[in-house]
Amino acid sequence: MVTGAQLPFSYPASDAPNNIVNSVRVAALRAPGRAERPRIQEVVVVFGSKIIRATRCRKVSENQLEAFDSVNYPVLGRIGIHITVQDHLLLPNRQPRQPQTRFDPNVALVHVYPGLTRNSHKEFCYEAESHAITSFTRSSRLRRSAATPVPSLGRNLRTHKAFCFSRRILVRIAG
Repeated sequence: MVTGAQLPFSYPASDAPNNIVNSVRVAALRAPGRAERPRIQEVVVVFGSKIIRATRCRKVSENQLEAFDSVNYPVLGRIGIHITVQDHLLLPNRQPRQPQTRFDPNVALVHVYPGLTRNSHKEFCYEAESHAITSFTRSSRLRRSAATPVPSLGRNLRTHKAFCFSRRILVRIAG
């Protein structure tokens, strides 16, 4: 269950208390006929009056309290006086999963930010014994406030991606 607020809790018109209460209400829902199992057994975002599958959630407004919506998929439920859940849209109930405990220690996450030089990024990639995950940030807010474009690894992003791929480095571009 993921929730948040557009306005801080201390603001008089904050949506934080309502979102917290709604997320607890949704978490407390039980599967019909199976009181020991939660009704929603997947990661969801509870924000405003919507229950949204986390993988389909996107922020659509910076000014409205109903700031999130579901992308290319209907919302899983609505919250009002009563909570309405579209059971046919929920993922099927599964057995509890075991957490993954073995991770590759040679994987790193490198955020590309204004001011990061091409050479310092290359040095990191050369020093990595295995793979690195490079996360490019495309943010108009950062571009407007920064003197250099994001990412600041030169004008040709394609060249940098080719360099990463030649070193067997996984590149993830965040939108």
